[in-house]
Amino acid sequence: ILTGSGDGTIILWDISKHQPLQTFAEHAQDVMSIAINPTNPSTFVSASVDKSTKIWDIRTPDASVLTISGCHQGDINSVDYMQNGTTFGTGSAD
Repeated sequence: ILTGSGDGTIILWDISKHQPLQTFAEHAQDVMSIAINPTNPSTFVSASVDKSTKIWDIRTPDASVLTISGCHQGDINSVDYMQNGTTFGTGSAD
């Protein structure tokens, strides 16, 4: 399971052990939404109050694969992949 936090981090958890496995830390503000890629479950996208979305790969947690910013003027509150796994949409306060 992946969780987003008010400190800008995302944590991948080992549910059976109740332990964090990896931390993804590049957002400058609250992480509001996370979506796992339906065609590649090793990748996910996150949306943040810092007005950016980031694509991540759990195999390389030290840095996001791609950062997209400048598309919204307000907080990005939601994100979800389309079924094809190549496109995602965001919802913002702007």
